[in-house]
Amino acid sequence: MTRTLVLPRNQWIDIESGPPRPCPYLADREIQLELGVIIPDGETFDELMEGGHRRIGQVFYVPGCGGCRDCIPIRVPLAAFQPSKSQRRCWRRFSERFHVQVLPPAFDAEHFELYRRHSLHVSDENEPGDEDSYVRAFLLSQVQTHLIEYRVDDELVACSILDEGAQCVSSVYVYWDPSRPELNAGTFSALWEMRWAEGLGKEHYYLGYWVSQCSRMNYKNRFRPYELLDWQGARWRRFDELEPVLPWA
Repeated sequence: MTRTLVLPRNQWIDIESGPPRPCPYLADREIQLELGVIIPDGETFDELMEGGHRRIGQVFYVPGCGGCRDCIPIRVPLAAFQPSKSQRRCWRRFSERFHVQVLPPAFDAEHFELYRRHSLHVSDENEPGDEDSYVRAFLLSQVQTHLIEYRVDDELVACSILDEGAQCVSSVYVYWDPSRPELNAGTFSALWEMRWAEGLGKEHYYLGYWVSQCSRMNYKNRFRPYELLDWQGARWRRFDELEPVLPWA
């Protein structure tokens, strides 16, 4: 798999291929990750995101799934972002209702309980991790990480984990109250974070991997104009340059 960045092995504390396991996105597939641990500065973090890496806990990874390239990195160039009619309506409706705080990543029982309920809602087969695994996955970080808290009438309705580089921010995970779908917290949190990042002078907002056949990821390509990483060509391409069927998928 060709990537825009391959760090020299001596910059990694450890690097290995994880074992294959059932793919969480496509039921008939297996997923295998190339894993590494590094302590990057802001510029190196930008390069990792540019090259299609993601972070979970203290580990960076890219898919290494032997011929499957359906996990495509997706990002939004912040200066060019144009919210859709429904996104503008969401902002107008909720921007005065949500109370947003940017916090350091620290364990909070209220946050964990919301995460647990959201995990059960996402899939009946999903078993949320315990407190230790939650901390390891989201709160232990080698980069500048923020926990964004969203409240309505003092009620916690959403949290997001957001990494910050020199010129980008990366959405690691977002979880929200499944009993409050009317708040559209997933969309609102992305809109708020993009505004916040642009105010800091950042260039890109990374949304992780987009899998076109996974309905749970449909929201990611609604923030336009978005860009996708062409794994084979090792370059980012705007959505309006793409063929109806992605030629490298």
